[in-house]
Amino acid sequence: MKSTHFDPSEVETKEVVYAKETTQDMYTQDTNADPDGAAARLVHTADYPAYLFDTYRLDDNGNLVPREDIVEKALLYYKTAANSQVPHDDDIENYNSEKDSGIDFLVPFFTSTHVAASGNSARPANGMLYSFAGAANRLIADWCKNCLAYDDICSKTNLSDKQLNFKDTLESSTPYLGRQWRLCRDILLDINATYGTDYEINERQVRAAILNNMTRDAKFNMQRHKPVNVQRNADVAQSEFNDKVKASF
Repeated sequence: MKSTHFDPSEVETKEVVYAKETTQDMYTQDTNADPDGAAARLVHTADYPAYLFDTYRLDDNGNLVPREDIVEKALLYYKTAANSQVPHDDDIENYNSEKDSGIDFLVPFFTSTHVAASGNSARPANGMLYSFAGAANRLIADWCKNCLAYDDICSKTNLSDKQLNFKDTLESSTPYLGRQWRLCRDILLDINATYGTDYEINERQVRAAILNNMTRDAKFNMQRHKPVNVQRNADVAQSEFNDKVKASF
């Protein structure tokens, strides 16, 4: 009768070791398909405060870059509120007045002007609307980041004075940002409906704005917290000095 006892010596190496050559594109950080678990297993470097890794990760060069899951989490606030109306009903009269004023300001720029070099006509408003829509997307990116930060800080207990001040700032600034991006959206929608243009706020552009916003923050935090490598700087300075001396030979 065959024994059921497990004998490790009976296990051939070739049966437990991946025989084929592995490549870099086969690597996956999240081996368990568990985003929360992957985040917990991330290896943090002592070069940066641990809290930064709630938002950023290290790239192959050891630089801080936005975490993809955090970008998507921030974008979710826009997805939820994309078609929402201004929250305060008592402000609707002023809101509509400001929207009409914005449209009235942009309409005169829709007069075509002749471009002698090409012989085609162009509307000055085209460039202005493009910039206006871009600014609106960046405004939403700021609002999404504020919403994310507010939910995060509300989930904490025993807040410090600095955290309480930050929470107060979010509570005063975020409603204004929310009002302003909805105002920009409605101005663009009315102009598109009247003049057949297609300048709009959309998910792809908002996501790009959030990523750009967070990338700037990552660079700021990297410059603020990354320690100075004194030895490396000394080596660079010595090398430059040596080259200057050699050039005088």
